[in-house]
Amino acid sequence: MTALALFYPPALTLQERVGLVIGQALDAALDVIDFPEPAPRAAERELAVPFLPGMDGIEVTDARLSLRARAKIADTEAYAATENAAQGVFLTLPEPTRLRKVEIRYDAGAPAPGVVHRVVLRAATPSGTSLQAGPPLYAAPPFDPPGPMFPHVLGGMTLSELGQQRRLLTLPHLLGAAWLIQVATGNSPGELAPLNVVPEIRRVALNWAPRQLSVVLLGSGGEIPLWSNPEALSAEAGAQDVSFTALAQKELEAALVAQREAGDEAVTLPLRLRFDAGSAGAIEITERVLAAAYVVRPLQAAPAVVRLEGTAVPLAFRVPAGLTPASSRLQLTVKHLGRELNAGSPQSLPEATVSGSRVTQARRVASAVPLAARPDGSALQIASVRLLLGAERASEAVLELCGDVAGLPGARLGPPIVRQLEPCEREWHEFELGRPLDVEAGAAPLWLVLRVNKGELLWFASAEAAGPTLLSGDGGQAWETPAARLFSGQRLIAQVFDRVERPATPTLRLQRGAAVLVSSIPLTRAQSSDVEWSADVALPASAHALFAATQGGREALLALQSTSALSVSIVSCVLRYDPFAASAEED
Repeated sequence: MTALALFYPPALTLQERVGLVIGQALDAALDVIDFPEPAPRAAERELAVPFLPGMDGIEVTDARLSLRARAKIADTEAYAATENAAQGVFLTLPEPTRLRKVEIRYDAGAPAPGVVHRVVLRAATPSGTSLQAGPPLYAAPPFDPPGPMFPHVLGGMTLSELGQQRRLLTLPHLLGAAWLIQVATGNSPGELAPLNVVPEIRRVALNWAPRQLSVVLLGSGGEIPLWSNPEALSAEAGAQDVSFTALAQKELEAALVAQREAGDEAVTLPLRLRFDAGSAGAIEITERVLAAAYVVRPLQAAPAVVRLEGTAVPLAFRVPAGLTPASSRLQLTVKHLGRELNAGSPQSLPEATVSGSRVTQARRVASAVPLAARPDGSALQIASVRLLLGAERASEAVLELCGDVAGLPGARLGPPIVRQLEPCEREWHEFELGRPLDVEAGAAPLWLVLRVNKGELLWFASAEAAGPTLLSGDGGQAWETPAARLFSGQRLIAQVFDRVERPATPTLRLQRGAAVLVSSIPLTRAQSSDVEWSADVALPASAHALFAATQGGREALLALQSTSALSVSIVSCVLRYDPFAASAEED
């Protein structure tokens, strides 16, 4: 997922936050944090990703900052000027800091012919109650190089005339706490001699390096220290890394829950950070990373176990409208139930199933069904039969499997199968045989005879297929065809399942209506069982596109289907959304 994060002050307006999310640049340098002089020296920032509505959670894989000291030239009043026995002035600071500029004023008169007045800077150290100056560090103007391959002697400090006897000394970020500034003469370093001149220090500018710098996460449960540096952070120290992935995960999860409960129209999902310093200075954020993905679990309301028995079983995916997942993961376990749909039976539920034949205590209904040979050539054994039935009230259904005699139901091939049915509008009902029934494919058709001991049923028919249907009002002694005006050659809807002893890896399809999205979900056989498999797959791009096209308040419907009777356990289904890609797409 996207690693670059939004980084901005909490006081940013809603419009400015929207601008950041859609990629507009702001005038302010958001990656620079300035600690002013005087105190307080604290600054808050939010490290954030765009907020996406309708999400169940968020996963953070990386959260970190890199910071380093940034040059900050600013004047200070915290200095002392002490005369050095009429020969210069000591400049002292409360603590070691990088001296950048000093404005001085003095009147040394006009130099004698051939004499050059130079301003000399010397480092000073405490000696008892006084200060002791060391050798000259810089002179302005400096002395000529001793040779063509050497620099100016005591060079590095520049002197600018400001008028009215004022001069500005600019130094190369000199670190120290005390210096002696003198006016001297001499045509070589060894001839330098101070004049009886005491410069007046009018202004001191320092290159502030922040001291006692710390970074704190302002979490839902209080302040959480992330990083600290008690000493001055100099530019030479380089980038400092602040990593807090686990804490970011916890806090962003809490922030997501809070925003979801509040119902606010949020623009970002932020982590609030505070940067504290014990002195003036500035830092810049050289890297800001918040690698995160929003998570949606679209099948939370789905049953944990789905039974596939010859027809597609729909799954309602609850997804946020208009957003395309960046990735997905579907984990399933599959158990074969020992039977498979006979190839002669329909695999899908016909769309037009409003008509059928009514079964009462006074009328039996029979339908002949074709049987296909097993693909592997094994013996054909019937394990169960499914019928599409409706019941207005509780009923007791009895199904008999009969042979064929001259195109009519013949002798019963096994004991009747009895099922109690609760009232239902239209449902599949399976009649399992106590013992598998050996049959011969391609021989005379198998007759399914349905009657009721109580109540009545509607056995639905399909206008998409024709087949023999017979009615009997005398307990099966005589059979007749339905009136053509009521039942014009339609086939009663039934599925026959073959018994399978050693099943091959089943074919499990993912589809949308009649459109097949995945023709066969890859299954891995379990090591401890010959009838169990698992799947760990990504949903196809076509499913992602379907989710993105879903309108607000509606669910995306997909379906699982197999010709094998399966028990499918949905272990996990997770959609992940890139906060930046998804929000840009939404705009």
